[in-house]
Amino acid sequence: MNRSRIIYLNEDQKPVPADQVKLLYCLRGSMNVAVGGKSLRLGMKDLVVVNYRENYGWTLSPETIVMMVQINDLELVRMLGRKADIKLSSTEHRSRDYGQIRFLLDSILKYSVGEKKEFKISSLYYMLWDYICEQFIAEEPPEKKENVKRIQEVLRDIEANYAQDINLSALAGKHHMSDSSFSRYFQKIQEKSLSITFAG
Repeated sequence: MNRSRIIYLNEDQKPVPADQVKLLYCLRGSMNVAVGGKSLRLGMKDLVVVNYRENYGWTLSPETIVMMVQINDLELVRMLGRKADIKLSSTEHRSRDYGQIRFLLDSILKYSVGEKKEFKISSLYYMLWDYICEQFIAEEPPEKKENVKRIQEVLRDIEANYAQDINLSALAGKHHMSDSSFSRYFQKIQEKSLSITFAG
């Protein structure tokens, strides 16, 4: 288990953009958290998720213990097949059920003490993020869902023809776009994770 995935906080942090998706879990005491332009006060057993590149910082009260569990944004994209905006804050949405998340976090904590059980911790870690993604991802607007569907169709076409030269004009025409519009669109959606050269 990568130790950087689970961290225990013991000092204040000035606001910075999040380099990963982070879950803050107040185990004891309290803390003030600034996240995405909001100020939240977390008490014992409160939770909040900070999304990738969202500004966040905190100040801890004396003797506060906070567990931070983080996951790389690209790892989440691979799990979900898309980028996601997680809306999880037990201080803002008190009516939601956070019992399963607390159970998984407490179990990770339990197996992190004494003789560490790396496989168990790793399993719980992925169960935690899977559950969060299943229950707390903000609903996408219909136009974004349509965009995701189009992206998937484009990638399926490319995958089906990867062994041949992929003709830009044919692919653009199939998706009812001009060559230049399709090229810009594809460069935008691939976000530098793929490198494909189109045949003329």
